[in-house]
Amino acid sequence: MIEESKDEYLSPEVMTEPYSRFLRDIQKLFAFVSLVFVLAEHVDETTDAIMQLASLTNAKTAHLANELKPRGRAGEVLTYYWQALIQMVFCRGVNSYLTYISELLALIFQMRPETMKSQEQVSVEEVLQYESMDDLISGLAERLVYRLSYKGMKDLAAHLSSRLKFDLFAKDDQYERAVRIIEVRNLLVHNRGVVNRIFLSRVPDLNMRPGETMKLSLDAVDDLTFLVRSASDIDMRAAEKFGLPQPVSREQLNEEAAGLLLEA
Repeated sequence: MIEESKDEYLSPEVMTEPYSRFLRDIQKLFAFVSLVFVLAEHVDETTDAIMQLASLTNAKTAHLANELKPRGRAGEVLTYYWQALIQMVFCRGVNSYLTYISELLALIFQMRPETMKSQEQVSVEEVLQYESMDDLISGLAERLVYRLSYKGMKDLAAHLSSRLKFDLFAKDDQYERAVRIIEVRNLLVHNRGVVNRIFLSRVPDLNMRPGETMKLSLDAVDDLTFLVRSASDIDMRAAEKFGLPQPVSREQLNEEAAGLLLEA
């Protein structure tokens, strides 16, 4: 169960391969945002240094300073483009979460093929495309995951609850928040963030009107953190219920992150 106050859910002791890939992706996203702000700060510091030197040296340096001045400070420019940056990061983070769900389902179906049982028929021609039973199971799992990935979160959660007896979310408010986050992502990706009636019918609690443009705030970062905690909670419960392998450790991820910092 998700508990917002417990930071260990951001990085469990051990995890499945799908969750480790998701966590790596989120860590890179947050590192990228930090890098952008650090670079902007360094650019402004360098510009300030040049401007100060210009007043003490020759006319050539003064000319360079005058060339830089009209362009504005990097921090101000970054603020101007903040919506574009936060929307890109937000959408990438939500995409990664949805990919994690798909990859986890694929792992469940491959480890527990009986969970794919249904009334759906497979033709002999389709079966003969595969060289072994393992290939057939992988192919059927991939096809089922592909079909489920196009369901909305509501339909997907209902399917998993009824067919696998597995709830993605332990509480209604967690489920509702995840639905809202994904619907906001869909609106940004498919309608440039312009609110329409379809969006409002799916997220009725938002105080917005058709035609308004969705603007993200720093709450978007909290939403991504929520998704990390959600995925961690799902991963631990799914691993226990379906006997999934958890070959990646928190220590391993920390060592990888430290290695990237040293290379940079």
